[in-house]
Amino acid sequence: MERALDPALLKLALGQHESLPSAEEISERIAEAELALLLATPTEDAKLVDAGWYLHAVASSRYALQIYGLPRQRAAFKVAGHIFDLAAKAPNLKITEKLKYCFASQVAYLRSELNPNALAIYNEELIGNLPDVSLLSEFPNVALCCAVALLGFDVGYVFETTRQLQRQAEELLARWELNDISVIPQGAAVGVARATRDLMTYLVYGRSDMLERAQGTLLIAVRSEASADDQVSRWIAAHLLNLIGDFANSSVWSVLPPDSPVSVKKSFAMGKPKVLTLWPPQIDLLKSREPYSVSPLSHEVKRLFLSTPTSSGKTLLAQLLIASHISTRRTSVYYVAPTRSLCREVRVSLESRLRFVDTEVADGLPEGDWLRELLAAGPRVEVMTPERLSYLLRSNSTQVLAEAEMFIFDEVHNIGDQQRGWTLEQDLTFLHNATIGHEHRIVLISAAVGNQAHFVEWMESGGNTVVRCDSDWRGPRRVHSICTTDVDWESPSVSTIRSRKYVQRIDYPIFGTLNIRMSQTGAVKTLRTTQAVGNISFKVKSSGEREKDSTRSTPFYQAIIPIIKHLAKAGPVLIIESTRPAALRMAKALSNEPLDDSKELKALLDLVEARLGTQHPLLEALRHGVAYHHGSLPSEIRAAIEDAVTSGNIKYLVATTTMTEGINLPVKSVIIASQGSYSAAGYSDYITGSKLINAMGRAGRATRETEGILVLALQERPSINDFDRLEP
Repeated sequence: MERALDPALLKLALGQHESLPSAEEISERIAEAELALLLATPTEDAKLVDAGWYLHAVASSRYALQIYGLPRQRAAFKVAGHIFDLAAKAPNLKITEKLKYCFASQVAYLRSELNPNALAIYNEELIGNLPDVSLLSEFPNVALCCAVALLGFDVGYVFETTRQLQRQAEELLARWELNDISVIPQGAAVGVARATRDLMTYLVYGRSDMLERAQGTLLIAVRSEASADDQVSRWIAAHLLNLIGDFANSSVWSVLPPDSPVSVKKSFAMGKPKVLTLWPPQIDLLKSREPYSVSPLSHEVKRLFLSTPTSSGKTLLAQLLIASHISTRRTSVYYVAPTRSLCREVRVSLESRLRFVDTEVADGLPEGDWLRELLAAGPRVEVMTPERLSYLLRSNSTQVLAEAEMFIFDEVHNIGDQQRGWTLEQDLTFLHNATIGHEHRIVLISAAVGNQAHFVEWMESGGNTVVRCDSDWRGPRRVHSICTTDVDWESPSVSTIRSRKYVQRIDYPIFGTLNIRMSQTGAVKTLRTTQAVGNISFKVKSSGEREKDSTRSTPFYQAIIPIIKHLAKAGPVLIIESTRPAALRMAKALSNEPLDDSKELKALLDLVEARLGTQHPLLEALRHGVAYHHGSLPSEIRAAIEDAVTSGNIKYLVATTTMTEGINLPVKSVIIASQGSYSAAGYSDYITGSKLINAMGRAGRATRETEGILVLALQERPSINDFDRLEP
């Protein structure tokens, strides 16, 4: 499972231990637990959980740090986080046990620098499902609920619940005529609750005094003799105590440069969604880099290249740059993205942040003198496609350069696109040469550039030094798998044909198979459907010669539908097709589920009916919880479909590669149903390279899932080398 079953990582984490399973056995047990989860039959492996607690203890102990060293502790946390992540998904767990697994996993992910997975654990397993807590009953759950909500950044729950608990604590003290809550059995639980409130106050409002107060409160809780029997609350207090330094080092209030305006920090800590801590690539961006002794946020850095994988927070990096520039330079920013869908998403994500720096996002306003006057009144962010930027530059490049000092190009790898890449290259070339020696900044962003050196050399011409920020960090892990079909040649079904040319028809059942790469060692597990997913049919001549009957044989796209529907049990599925007709065909084939008459879909159905008519095929697909998405649909329809997927009202989304260009949709699984198509020149693959990387990046969205499932559908018998296609 990508990095999770890396043999070297497991051996480093486990070390030498006589009573624990070997690295190989742990690897096998994790693999079996992953397979059970994929089959929608999650189980709790007691031996695996025991190993998880051992690794968690090794990773947590300060004394163990001196013995084992930081690399082993971090490896132990990575493996323990994965183990408890799987354990928390077991059915019929008691709530206290589930909360323990989730908290242990959250801590492990945070301490191994996989921060978004700690949020995903909460969002997947607990948000909206936390039990009512009281100091008078099951009070260890008080500490557990407050702690998991803190690490899940559920601001509303923490503030409301701790307010109620504080009132309960005051009532207990009054009833027992006491002044100190720490002298009663519930003392440690109350201490954890108070500390979580203080820590959340620091993260949201930047009050550093709350860190010190939380530290003191947690120390008292850990040492509480009155709560000696409440080991759970004291265990939680100890872990939160160790995390205070991580909060202080990753909070937006401490990571952003000291000269950053408070309004910039507020735009992230208080905007929507709230960003309370930064991830490793984002923290790394803010470090000073050669040849400058300043942060890349500084205006002194004229050329910046950001290259981080999808789901590593590159969108937030761009937002940091924009907010910092607007608040310090007070000049406009042009943000260039390849598609209108991505432009729309960027606008929406910026709107809640920019209001803190007194700026708005321009939304496709027409040109004219009145607009120039409006823009002159203050800085704005305008989000546009390369084609729109090209039009503005041709119309009045002097005005463009006077208005904007920062130009951000997202998905810059599209410069290699055979159809539209020349426009992007034109824009970049003009702006680079026109701004040499001026105050303008150019920022290039991509998750899929393989020739960074060429970009850097190009942008360095004219004396500008390009500051590069590279990272291969990613939060969610991935399951790599190949989907195909298998013919059962041992079970023919023979029937007679009354025809001059043919005498018999032979049908063979087809079964779906999912071949899953379990680790980097090359081990592959094969899952097979229990029932046939179709058939392959042959017509037989009197001579015995056979000929395939294509009209009676099940098409490949239909044969893989049962596997797609099984994956949908784990969460929304994105199916990538190479052409628009193929996307429509797949959407129709998926639309055989019961009608979805939910109120949430009604608004979308009404919009499609009004805009496209009552006979449009999209309407029928949507009634069954299926949508398709491609460039020919009106922009408002595509936007509404994207919103429906984000809100969880669409189970299956079939799309062409227009959907993969940076749009941040929360899907669990991505199926590459076809990589190419036939033309007059024959078959050719064109979902490769950067297009394939972007498609893969949709699987498992940061903060939503800890794991994404990536499936490549092949109409041939797969080999181990086929997995190399998933690492272009």
